[in-house]
Amino acid sequence: MRVASARDVGALVRDRRVELGLTQAEAAQAAGMGREWLVAVEAGHPRAQLASVLHVLTSLGLVLDAQLAPGSTGRPDAGSGHDPAPARHGPEMADTPANVTGRASRLDRHLARLAKDAR
Repeated sequence: MRVASARDVGALVRDRRVELGLTQAEAAQAAGMGREWLVAVEAGHPRAQLASVLHVLTSLGLVLDAQLAPGSTGRPDAGSGHDPAPARHGPEMADTPANVTGRASRLDRHLARLAKDAR
């Protein structure tokens, strides 16, 4: 399933939950979330925290696989219809190889903790 919006994530979560035969309450409990939160995610609420959404996906046995959109260069520009990347301030936020690697490592550790917690 192509995931390009909060609604897409919600549909993915709802479809998988139904496929597993779980109620919203059961799926929320398995993920350590409240039912109301899961209802909001399934409805495509755009404010759900990404870490929590990833935790729910993991608890349902799903992972996200990000790919470049067809025809995309991967670089936002004025003519692409994509907003430019948010401004970053300070040397610690510069996209140097060391900073990018550090951020990726922190993300990997966080995702590994989520996966471990989901088991």
